[in-house]
Amino acid sequence: MRVVLTALVLLGLACADPEVLVEPIETDPAGTVVYSGPEAITRYTDILESELASPLMLERMARAHGMSVDERRRKVNEGITVLGKAAAMQSSGACDASSRFFWTDLSIAILDPLFEGLPGEAVASAFTIATKPAILRNYVYIETGRGIYPGGPMYDSGLDNDATSDRCVTTWLVHSPTAFVYADDATCFWIYGESMHRIVKAGRDEERYHSSVVQGCWNGRGPRNQGI
Repeated sequence: MRVVLTALVLLGLACADPEVLVEPIETDPAGTVVYSGPEAITRYTDILESELASPLMLERMARAHGMSVDERRRKVNEGITVLGKAAAMQSSGACDASSRFFWTDLSIAILDPLFEGLPGEAVASAFTIATKPAILRNYVYIETGRGIYPGGPMYDSGLDNDATSDRCVTTWLVHSPTAFVYADDATCFWIYGESMHRIVKAGRDEERYHSSVVQGCWNGRGPRNQGI
């Protein structure tokens, strides 16, 4: 059964200046991408570092979370530090029943259209770190629409990926399939994303959930590599 999440992060995204754009997150042309181990850490570190690389994105994220820019910068740097610790924790082998969540996160990124005039694209990413090797499962969902977010996900019109590791790992990254982003006549759009993180156990599974909404308007040239 799907869980509708109520904790929404609202971002008012205006047109970005080309000088402060960041590189888009890489996606597989087939749509769904899953990573584990060092590759998962590297790719999610890139997501956080892309925010630090864009003063415009950093300022918007700070406003969205009720932080100053300096506070938001510290928060992102803390996440990068956590990922560095996860790299040192990397191991595999027998699953450990005492595994716990070390860190979980959800990001949404808007990618530039391949050619001007085409719709933009968006990808949601769910990232999990466990304290010890475990069977990890990430469900990630993304949905887009025109205008202002109406509230309440419409699951029958969205895209999702539900992936469970087939071996014991400590890190697990799942990207959703790519969703197209269309705007209304006022060039306004919204993107909703959610994630479920699970440590699969013989007894009771442990779960965490995240959700976010990105919404705003673009200048007719397409979304400009903004995301959360």
